[in-house]
Order: sequence, then structure tokens, then C-alpha cells
Amino acid sequence: GYVELNRSAFLEPDGLPKPRKSIFVSHKLTVSVGEIVNGGPLPSVPHHVPVSSFNGQNKYIGGSTSVDQAGSSQKPSMEVTEGRLESRGVDLEAAAVRVQPPAHLLPSLLPRQQLPALPPVQPMSQPGAQPEPLSSKPQPGYTDTDIAEVVDGLVHDVLKGECREVGGAGAAYVAAAICTSEATMEELVTEVTGEILTQVAGSVLSVERQRVQEERRRVEEERQKQEREQLIKQLSQLLGMELMEEVIKESVKEASTNELRCALERDRQARIARCSEEVCGHFMELSLEDEIFQIAKETLQELQCFCKYLKRWREAVAARTKLKRQMRAFPAAPCGMDSKHQLKALSPSAEWPIAMENLCKRFVNLGNGGKLGVSCTRLNWLRNKTVHDMKVQHFYQQLVSDLAWTPLDLVSLITEHIPVQQEQVFWKVLLVLPSDDEYAKDDPNKILMDWVKAKFLGDKICKKNASHTGGKIQTLTLFSSSGMQGSRSINVSVCVKVAQGALSDSELDMAETQKDLLGTSGLILLLPPRVRSEDVAEDDVYWLSALLQLKQLLQAKPFHPIVPLVVLVPSQEEEAMEKEVEDGLMLQDLISAQLISDYTIAELPGSVNDLEGTRRISVAVGWLVSQYPDSLELCSQTLQEYIEDGVDGEFGKRFYHDWKERRVAGLPSQEPGAIIELYNSVLQFLSDVASSEHLCDLSWPVTEFSEPGGNNLLPHLQWNMPDHLAWLKKAVLSFQIPYLDLPPLGAPWRPVCHMIFQYISQIASSSHTQPLIQSQVENLLSKTYQKWKTRTSGNSDEGGPSVGEIPWDCILAVCIDHKLRDWKPPKLPVAPEAVSKDGQIRVYFFKEHLKNYTVPFSWDQARLRTQEEIRQGHKRSRIKSPNSFKKLCSISVMPGQYGSGMSKLSGQEVSIACADEFTDMSLTHEHLLAQLQLEKVENRRFEEQLHQCLTEDTEPLGDLLGLPLYLPQSLLSTSAVTCPLVKSSLSPAQKAGSEEGQKVLETEQSPALSDRLKHLQQLLRATREAEPASQLHLSALLDMVDI
Repeated sequence: GYVELNRSAFLEPDGLPKPRKSIFVSHKLTVSVGEIVNGGPLPSVPHHVPVSSFNGQNKYIGGSTSVDQAGSSQKPSMEVTEGRLESRGVDLEAAAVRVQPPAHLLPSLLPRQQLPALPPVQPMSQPGAQPEPLSSKPQPGYTDTDIAEVVDGLVHDVLKGECREVGGAGAAYVAAAICTSEATMEELVTEVTGEILTQVAGSVLSVERQRVQEERRRVEEERQKQEREQLIKQLSQLLGMELMEEVIKESVKEASTNELRCALERDRQARIARCSEEVCGHFMELSLEDEIFQIAKETLQELQCFCKYLKRWREAVAARTKLKRQMRAFPAAPCGMDSKHQLKALSPSAEWPIAMENLCKRFVNLGNGGKLGVSCTRLNWLRNKTVHDMKVQHFYQQLVSDLAWTPLDLVSLITEHIPVQQEQVFWKVLLVLPSDDEYAKDDPNKILMDWVKAKFLGDKICKKNASHTGGKIQTLTLFSSSGMQGSRSINVSVCVKVAQGALSDSELDMAETQKDLLGTSGLILLLPPRVRSEDVAEDDVYWLSALLQLKQLLQAKPFHPIVPLVVLVPSQEEEAMEKEVEDGLMLQDLISAQLISDYTIAELPGSVNDLEGTRRISVAVGWLVSQYPDSLELCSQTLQEYIEDGVDGEFGKRFYHDWKERRVAGLPSQEPGAIIELYNSVLQFLSDVASSEHLCDLSWPVTEFSEPGGNNLLPHLQWNMPDHLAWLKKAVLSFQIPYLDLPPLGAPWRPVCHMIFQYISQIASSSHTQPLIQSQVENLLSKTYQKWKTRTSGNSDEGGPSVGEIPWDCILAVCIDHKLRDWKPPKLPVAPEAVSKDGQIRVYFFKEHLKNYTVPFSWDQARLRTQEEIRQGHKRSRIKSPNSFKKLCSISVMPGQYGSGMSKLSGQEVSIACADEFTDMSLTHEHLLAQLQLEKVENRRFEEQLHQCLTEDTEPLGDLLGLPLYLPQSLLSTSAVTCPLVKSSLSPAQKAGSEEGQKVLETEQSPALSDRLKHLQQLLRATREAEPASQLHLSALLDMVDI
């Protein structure tokens, strides 16, 4: 077979198609010369049919196509007509193959298919009989008519074949043209569409860019406009402030000048008046002395004359009395008259009836006989007695009225009925009175409200009226006084608030903002006088208005604690009064809603000028005091004390107990993750207690007695506000330290140290305090390295101690200690009222809440591991070691002290080390002596550094050679830390004891090795105890030198 590799048949030409030969010309070349040879047809000529080696996707599919070649065989004894027809059919078939359209006209994207070949033309005439072989000249067996018919059939067949060929070629060409045109059209449409889309996208993009630029320009203009307006506003404000300051300065200057002038004038007038008074007094004194002397002299002379006259008068009176007695027996003679009027005088002329006016004047008109005076001693006595009784009754009523309007002795009532036993009692009551706008000044209801307020005015000497004029809730009484509760003296602070009428929303908001109702211990509600009416709606309005006023105040105050209620009802003289008040005010519903704890109803008499009303209101106040809410057992500490006590109580005891157990058992330090988890969980718990949600609903303290910063008795006003509690929570959580994962057990020494130093750099709050903690940690790591180096004696190929030998607990203790001392408050603003005068911030909490701490699960697991490791160590020691061997091993597992290298090997390593180390007694002796010598060298080095620091420092140190100044209170209060510090003060004596012990060791040659080991052990313990003291002294001095 053949394969035509023509690239033009599979690729679209770039230019015009190449010129090609016409189909008709190619058709003429297919006719053979001489169609009939020896009376038979020619064999069929094989024609090559090109087949594509590529598919529709222009992929090569191989050239294994075979072209069937038409084989023709010689058919003997066939007629000429049949042979010609068969030959013509073969030619037609070949021509049909050749007239196929060229391959380059078909689109390359469509699959290339071969057009079916034209079927051979069937002969039109029936084949004749086989001619006999010619022996002589052949005779024609047909006529001209037969030839004409054959020629017509041939022409018809030829024309039919030609038409079929031309039609097939045209159809193929049209199909190829259609495919090509469709592909071309798609390409053109795609190109045109792309160009149109490009133009549209460009126009849209340009429009969008213009819009964005316009928007940016508009935003920029708006920003510039706002900045300009803001600048103008600021400048105007500044200018206004300056002008205001100038005006204020001028006004203040003018006012001060006027005041100074007035003050000088008043002072001058006062001096003139004072001098005038003194001069007048002096002259008055002189003149009065002269006048008094003259008056006394004249009086004395008059008295002497009066005595003489009185003596003479007595003598004359005695003579008259004697004459009257002598003349009493004789009848009265008429007055001397002439004879003309004598008869008239003897006739009766006395008035009758007697006029009351004359009797009131104590005489009787006798007419001609004159006037007769009348006097009655009993009547005067009765009159005087009546007047006296009236005066007594008047003064008694006045005293009773004064006593009825006298304020209650609140201090005595409180000390007598208060149920709590406290040295300081705060009692705040709120008087709820009806509105007095609708009452006149002399109205009985107005008088009743004034009387109730007068009963709670308190002592005028200690009263401090601090009423707020901006709202309806005013302070009526505010004082503090001491009283006696039994034989115990207590201090009582009383505050009485009064609210008249219903409050508006703005007044309620003002009351909540000013915390007027904070710390209220009870409420006293005075109902307005009730006017009896048959209309039910008026009664409902009466009770609902009183209930609304009461509920407003109950809901405006914090809900805890719940307060009692006293209801004062004006006298109604009804038996079912209490039941009606309970139903009208729905008091049981108020108790169910936990707005009030209990209530009592007191009826006031109609008149307030007697003592019955005072007695009843005293009983009501006594009951109110007896229902005093349970005192809030709030504990108060400064933030530093709160953190230190909490960490010491919940973290320190557990941490040092586990630390001691592991040191005694010879175990390595606890995992740092468990220690950090315990410490951080304690701080999380402390933050939750200090910022508990229960504190927000507490009605405490009494606003009028609180002070900025608070104290042990009363907190400040912002102590339970959400913002302050959030600040406290963040402040406590800021004491937490980041987590530290334990490195792999086979980690090298230097990378582990680098990791530790990176961790402690996160603990320090600033670069100034980082060297301190870094030096402490370096000291711990250096001691660990020295111990490892002494133990291995330089024979180990390792670079340093393993991870298990590092004292993680000591490092974390140093970090926690530094964190507690080097703390900075959070950046959130704190309320100014929360800071006391000395700059401290107090924390208020419930002591019961501190008992609810739950140890984290990781610490429980750590404790279980500790107990399991101790148990395994005990089993191993019982199996391996006798008593003497235990003594030898105990040297290497002594519990270390704080700050002196607390890391030890685990129990297994200690046991193995002891077994390998003390197999030979001589080696043990040499090892202990080497350790003691090393301790001496370190001690001598510390003494040299201390001496150098002392010689370089010129300032006198004085008492600074004692304990370091940077130890916190939390660590000083811990027994595990305090013990070595107490021992450190005895370091010189211990050093002397160690030297004496060494001399004894050198001089004495005891045959028992255990005694020598005992002495060496004591010397080693003394040296270890002396080392922390030297280290602490040195670090303190170095810190002071750096400062």
C-alpha cells in the first residue's frame, strides 16, 4: 500500500488555493489505447486511492491502509459487447475515483471520509452465446439495426455515467465548500466578536476608570472639605476658648477687684464700728459709774426718809385702827348735808339689778349712799387656779407637740434592733412620699408629710444635708455616730433619702447615674389619704399610682440584697385596713418577684401632735432595722496582696509539696507543662473570682459614705461596674506566663539552654529587668553543669547534662517570682475612682468563692506520676540496698534548697549511680573529698567577688548586706523558701563549723568509714546551705552596683 503524506490536505492554506487541473482533462487521460486485443477486454488497471494517515484532530493514526486492487481475469469465450461493457465499467469506476474533490477543499476540523466509488455499469444487453471458434472468415451475425441499438445503449450508458460523475463531483464540492464556509464564517464571527468585545470592554473600562477617578476626586474633595471644616471648627474652638479665657480672666479680675474693694470697705466699716463701740463703751462705763453712784446715794437718802415716814405711818394706822374699833358700835351717819338734801339722801337709791360691769370692777353702786367695794377671796383663788391649769395644759400641749415633732433617735433604734454583730453598721433608708404639689401649706396631708420627714431629720449637729437639687431623690439625713450594743461600742452611719411623687425617665436615669439608691437597707412608703368613693376606677387609680411609684424605685436599685418594706397608712378606723393595703399594693406578688423580702403595715393616727404617732413609727422603724439584709461578706485586698495570697494558697503549697517529695525521693524535676498549667489555672481562677458576675447585681456600698479608691469597709463606686471588672480580669491574667514544652530527652545541652533563655526573655517586661532573671537562670544552669561535670569527671563524651537533669521547677519558680515582682498594669484605662490616695487598686471578692478552685487534670496526672515513681523507687531501694548502702546513696539525693541547684537525677539513675560509684569504699572517699574541695573553691570565689564589690562600692551599705531587697511577699511567706534564707544569716558560723570539721577530719583517723562519711555529709550539707546565702548576697550587691 501507499501513503500520501500531503500537509496541504490537513492544514489550512495561508493564501489562495493553488491552481489545479480540470476534472475533464484528467478524465480524458484515463482512456487506454486499444481497448480490444484479440477480441477480449483489457485487464483492469489498478489505481492508487490516497488515504489520510491523520484523524479529524490532526493526529497521526498510522499508514496500514491497503488499497484493494481490482483484479481482472481473462474470461474466455465472451462476447465483444460484454467485454467492452465490463472494460467500460472499470474505466467508469476509475474515473469516479479520480473525480473526487481534492482533499485541501475539505475543512481540517471535520473527519476525512472517502466518497463511495461509483458502482460498475451493468450491461444493458443479455450476453450472447459463446461463439464458436472461427475456422473461416467470420460471418456477421447481426444487422445494422442491432448495431444501432447497441450504440444507442452505449451512448445512453455513457451519458448516464458522465452525468452521475459530474453530479457526484458537484455534490462533493458543494459539501466541502459548505464545510469550509461554515468554518470560515465561525472564524470570522469569532474574530469580529472578539474585536467588538475588545472595543466594548475598552470603552466600559475607560468609563469605569473615569467613574472611579471621579469618585476618588469626589471623595478627596469631600475629605478635604471635612478636613477644612474640621480645621475651621478646631480653630474656632481654640479661638472661642481663648476668647472665653480672656473674658473669664477679665470677669474674674473685675469680680475680684470689686470683691476686694467691698471687702476693704467692709473691713473699714467693721473697724470703725468696733472702735466706736469701744469708745462708746468706755464713755458709757464712765458715765454709768457716776450715775450709779449718784442714784445709790439718792436712794439711800430716800430710804432713810422712807423709814421715818413709815414709822409715822404705822403710828397713824394704829391710831386709825383704834378709832375704827371704837366707832364700830355706832351706826353710820349720813354724810353731812344740808336740810334741803337730807331727805333725798335718806331715800333708797341703790341700783337694781346690779350691773355685771360694776361687779367685774369689784364695786356696787349704792346710789346716794355712794359706791361699795366688793371683794371675794375664794373667787380669786378659783380664778387663779383656772388660769394656772390653763397655762399648765398649754405648756404641756406645747411640750407634747415639740416631742411629737422631735426626730427619732435612730442610733438607739439601730443599736437595739440590728441583728448583725459588726463594729461598723451602715443603715440607709428611702422615704417614699406622695407628691406635695397639689396640697396647700396648711393642708393636713402636707403637715403629715412634713411630720414624717421631721421624724427622720436626725441630730441637727451631725446632720449633713447633701440633697441633689437636680432630681426628686434628695438626701434628708446623713451622719455618723457611735452607740452601745450591749456592752460593746459600735459606729453607726445613717443615711435617709426621700423621694416625693412618681419619677420621670430622666429622673430615674439620673438616680441610677448618681447611684442614689445604692446600699439601701429598707423602704418606708407613706400612702396619701384616701377619699372614699363609690367609683371603682378612682380606687384603682389610687392603688396603681402608689404601686407604680414603689415599683419604680424597687427596679431602679440593684436587686441584691432584697430589702424590707414599711407601709405607713393614715388613720382610716377600719378593721380590714391591712387586707385592703395588701391587695391594693400586691405585696405578696412583690415578695414572689423578689423585689422585697418582707413587709409590715403601720397605721398613723389622725393627729400628729400626740405621742401615739411617734410610738407607732418608732415600732415600724425598729421592725425595719430588725429586717436588716444579711451583710455582704466581702473581703478586700490590694491587687498585689490578692495575687500573692491566691498564688501562695493554691499554687505555692501544691508546687513546693510536690517539689519536696521529688527531691526527697531523688526524682528529677516535674514537667514544666504541668507546673505552668497549674500556675496559669490559678490565675484564671483568681481572675474569675475577682470579676464574678454576681458582683454586678450587688447594691453596695452606701454611696454617701464611699470614698475614691475604697477601703476595708466600703468599696469605691466603680468596684462592680463591668468595665472595672474587665480591667481587673485582664490585670490578673497578665500575671500568667507562656507555656514551655519539654525538649526531647536526647536534646543537646546548648540548644536547650538557648531555648530556656528565649523563654525567659518573654517573662521580663522590659530590657532593664531582663538581666536580673537571666543572671538567676544562668546561675542555676551553671550549677547544673558543674554538678554534671563533677559527676562524670570529664570522662563523658556528651556536651552537657541531659534534659532530665535540668532543674525545670527551679527555673519556673524564678520566672514566676520575677513575674510577680516585675509587673506592669494593662494598657486599658482604669477608673480614677478605683485608685486610692496611695496609688493602690483594691480587689473585692467573696471568701467562699476562693474555696471552689479545681486543680487541672494535667497536675493530677503529674501527681500520680510522682507517687508512682516514688513507689517504684522504694521498691527498688528495698530490693537492692542494705542500711549502709542507703546511707551512701542518701548523700546524692539530699533535698536541695531554693536557688542552690534543685535538679537531681531520677530515681533509677541515682540508684545506678550509687551502685556503680560506691562499690569501692576508697573511690567513695575520694569522690566525697573532691566534691568538698570543689565546694570550697566555689565558696572562696564567691567571697573574693563579694570582697571586690565591697571595695569598689564607695557608698556605705549598712544593713544591705542582709537579705536581698527584691524578694516578694509571696515567696517570703512560703516556708520552703524561707528556711534557706533564715539559714543564710548563719553562714559565717557554718563556714567556721565546716573548717573545724575539716580539721577534725584531717586529725582523727577513725577506723569506721561510716563515721567519716557522716562527717563529710554534714560538711557537704553545711556548704550547700551556705552557698545560697553567698549567692543571694552577691546578686543583691551586683544589682545595687548596676543601679
